[in-house]
Amino acid sequence: SSFLPKLVTYTTLQTFAIDSPELEASLGHSLSQGVEHLLSMQNADGGWGWCQGSESDSYISAYVVFGLATAQDADITVPEDTMNKARSYISANLITPSKTTDTWLLDRLAFENFALVQSGTGNLTSANQLYEVRDQLSPWAMGFLALSLDSFSSTNQKIPTLISDLQA
Repeated sequence: SSFLPKLVTYTTLQTFAIDSPELEASLGHSLSQGVEHLLSMQNADGGWGWCQGSESDSYISAYVVFGLATAQDADITVPEDTMNKARSYISANLITPSKTTDTWLLDRLAFENFALVQSGTGNLTSANQLYEVRDQLSPWAMGFLALSLDSFSSTNQKIPTLISDLQA
């Protein structure tokens, strides 16, 4: 989907006060259509699948929630009911990490937590559990975990440890 790249372009125009009315109007229209398309693809359980009508997947749902939360931050209207249902779906499907959990699942969990945080909620318990198995996370997942923990408290002592682990 071109939704997220267009959204990044749109927010870049806003952030740097780039005056391009035609591009901004075109992107605004495309983004509104993109939001409507995403809303039409949301499953009854609040999640999204890989394609229309497929079973909901927590990672895909987190990716959509991340995009919709970013859209909201750019003053694009997204129904709060949509976001609430999506956050509930993702939260209900967060796994409990352990030393035996596959790395790819831990990495997914880090992004799912980050998407929840970006959308205005988060799960501190899940983030703390993920921190306990941080030695199994990929660098990008450690980054997502640090950002998630920072949203709960910028003085959290786990953040310097994660940054140190990333620099090692």
